[in-house]
Amino acid sequence: MTPPPHPDASPPPRAPASLVYPWLGLVCALLAAALAHSLISGMKTIADLFLVEQDLPALLIAALLLLAWRFTPLPAPSGWLGRVGKRRPGPTLAALALFAALVGVAGWFAVAGRYPLSMDEFMATFDARIFATGQPLASVPAEWQEFVPALQPFFRSIPQQHALWSSDYLPVSAAFRTLFTAVHAQGLLGAAWSGVAVIATFGVGRRLWPDRPGAALLAAGLVATSAQVLAAGMTDYAMPAHLALNMVWLWLFLRRDRPSQAAAALTAFAACGLHQVIFHPLFAAPFVLQAWLERRWGKAAFHTAAYALIGLFWMSYWGLALRMSGAELATTPAGGPADFIAKSLHLVEMFEPMKLGWMPKNLLRFVAWQNPISIVLCLAAVVPAWRAGGVWRSLILGVALLIFAACFLMPFQGHGWGYRYLHGFIGSVALLAAFGWIHLTRAGSGLDRRILTPGLAIGFTGAVVILLPLHVFQMSMLIRPYAAAYAAIARTDADVVLVDSAGLFYADDLVRNDPLLIARPKILDLAALTPEQVPRLCAGRKLALFDRGLGLAYGLRATMAVTRPDVTAVRAALKDPGCRVERVPGPVFTES
Repeated sequence: MTPPPHPDASPPPRAPASLVYPWLGLVCALLAAALAHSLISGMKTIADLFLVEQDLPALLIAALLLLAWRFTPLPAPSGWLGRVGKRRPGPTLAALALFAALVGVAGWFAVAGRYPLSMDEFMATFDARIFATGQPLASVPAEWQEFVPALQPFFRSIPQQHALWSSDYLPVSAAFRTLFTAVHAQGLLGAAWSGVAVIATFGVGRRLWPDRPGAALLAAGLVATSAQVLAAGMTDYAMPAHLALNMVWLWLFLRRDRPSQAAAALTAFAACGLHQVIFHPLFAAPFVLQAWLERRWGKAAFHTAAYALIGLFWMSYWGLALRMSGAELATTPAGGPADFIAKSLHLVEMFEPMKLGWMPKNLLRFVAWQNPISIVLCLAAVVPAWRAGGVWRSLILGVALLIFAACFLMPFQGHGWGYRYLHGFIGSVALLAAFGWIHLTRAGSGLDRRILTPGLAIGFTGAVVILLPLHVFQMSMLIRPYAAAYAAIARTDADVVLVDSAGLFYADDLVRNDPLLIARPKILDLAALTPEQVPRLCAGRKLALFDRGLGLAYGLRATMAVTRPDVTAVRAALKDPGCRVERVPGPVFTES
């Protein structure tokens, strides 16, 4: 007679469909909407390029990893996460934060090549260069003032009829960059913010689950293994600071003592002034509202008043900056809250229903750049977290508010590794995922850690060993042609280099200058010039041209989309005998 098998000898159970299929369903629904929009709109934007070349391969790999968890029984030690958390969470947390920081530093050198690909990144370094002089705005020499729109076509403030300039972003992110640049550590800034975000997420988790350090460690680990977090740490974006300061603010806000509340208000001041005022208040608003609903009158009133004052200050920043620069305010734009409201209403007025088609692409991009298990557990947490109310409902509302606002104010993100407008909410997603873990493993749930722990192993291993190298390769392939083209432009022996971006994808981003206009050559956007300006530009100067042929030689992509003004007349004016126009040197290829 054959003895019955020992209970421990039975194969481990597989992951239930209720965990894997919601992720697949979400991805399929977003993908259908994204592809429909791309086909209707003609596949013309960088969002379409990212969808096809970056996000779909990552989503396919993530789907295969989750299906392997679903259909392949994998053994796992029961209680592994709990034992790690209870034994020594400190060293594990330090390792996670150090991992995020080191990947960011290494990537800034080896992947980004110290080149700020997007204009958002460049403008942070632009402002940092100005702040290093002790002024919030830089003076433009008289001979270049009429050419300011061509010297800096995007994200530029234009007070005083081009006599002064800076970016049109708020200054805190650039101010931090100035400090790091002063000690020759500018490549550490994004990486440092990512490390802070990991630690602060753990700190929030410890406040929420004082007896479950493993859950807090899980949330920190999901942040540390997010490809979006790691990639942003390699860049000059303000987004790593948004994530870090949001988590620091929540960590302080959840405490009950007055010094912590004062520190939270100071953190909010910095977070609102990073680069655009809207992002942090959308994160914080549900928590302040919850304080009102819970009748914590003192705390709610303090933070409501703090945000009102903070908002008024940052909306009035440009007037203050102009005063500090000695400008006559009578000749400048109004600024202040009225100007901020007018600009916001203008964005709403520009909304078209077709633009909503960008949001599925944005959200797909967000999913593709996260640890797959993070989204799986977060989806499992949404309903029970909403029912639990309090902090959990506030976390969900913050994400929903950002998505809603982005739909109407800024549905197109342009460049970005992952969906950067949601970057400050990655900590929210990680905390909800940890809540999902606790909910799924509670007594009587029908699931045990033998089912879920293999999913963590697959998610973390896949995120670090497979998805991160894939995303790093994708970043490198996009950045390198632009970095090489800009390096060639910057080395050109000319007084002025004209960039003719017609027929090239984002070649106008190569127009970037030292804000003090000391460096040679000056780089101008051909499309921002008029034929009448050409003789004055040519007078006494040696010019060089970077055009479509050179762009293609350096590896930039061709595009048929017509987004720039017609420059036929400007090109004709450059053929005048009074203009000396050469070509920027092309790439040099050596035989292997």
